[in-house]
Amino acid sequence: MSSFPQSIFEPPVSSPNLLPESLLAPSSEVLLEMYPPHQLRVYTDGSFLGGIKQAGWAYVVTTLNRTNESPLATRSGPVSGQQTNNRAELTAVLQALIDVRLSPLNIYSDSRYTINCLTIWPETWQRNGWRTSKRTPVRNQDLISAILAHQSSGRIIYSHHFPSH
Repeated sequence: MSSFPQSIFEPPVSSPNLLPESLLAPSSEVLLEMYPPHQLRVYTDGSFLGGIKQAGWAYVVTTLNRTNESPLATRSGPVSGQQTNNRAELTAVLQALIDVRLSPLNIYSDSRYTINCLTIWPETWQRNGWRTSKRTPVRNQDLISAILAHQSSGRIIYSHHFPSH
């Protein structure tokens, strides 16, 4: 049996390299003593299975050590509401921000849509009353707004794209 945790909330007791319970608390002092912020990464992903019309999300928290990335914790779940891949990708980021209360935090996503929603497009959307350049309502505004609220609360969140598939 692997010592890799199945859930960030119920880590196996036997593994010494797990996120402490205090990670989920508003204070991140204990975690920052264990790992410098630049060494922590949160990889997020979403998926949509069109045949069964079900979407899900996941994230994994890792830390860089001298030679590779070591997984610390994971969490996953189903998407509520409308079932799309983009909602799954955004839900993964939002859930990671809710659960992993660190600043700065490095978020990695393979979704260019998600990264653009968090970095390039929001200022224009907000200025245009949450309308796209074609004057249609921005899709997934509820999730995007919730993620942006974490950024505007003073948290430092770095969004990175990484290629996959």
